[in-house]
Amino acid sequence: MTALGDPGALKQVLLILLDNAIKYTHGAISIEAGTAGGQAVIAVRDEGPGMPPEALQRIFDRFYRGDVDPAVPGFGLGLPIARALAEGQGGTVTISSQPGDGSTVRIFLPLAE
Repeated sequence: MTALGDPGALKQVLLILLDNAIKYTHGAISIEAGTAGGQAVIAVRDEGPGMPPEALQRIFDRFYRGDVDPAVPGFGLGLPIARALAEGQGGTVTISSQPGDGSTVRIFLPLAE
């Protein structure tokens, strides 16, 4: 499997997702890669507190941090930047989460032929 995209941009996206996972969980973090629907998929899953549906609707808004402990560092720019970088490579970023059940962020990128 070879994904189309800029290695530096993909590295930045992964660093953002891992940084978020480290900040918001005290449990395990897993990374998986594969293909789905003719695209490369990288998933970063954490065992953190998860997010309610209303937070998921705004999670890619610049400066949005949800109901986060103010002691957790950040400005609410990581996920919007990750999304912009993925979209600049013809990809997308999605997130699924349930309160109390962690979050999974997936990066979808086009596959090379």
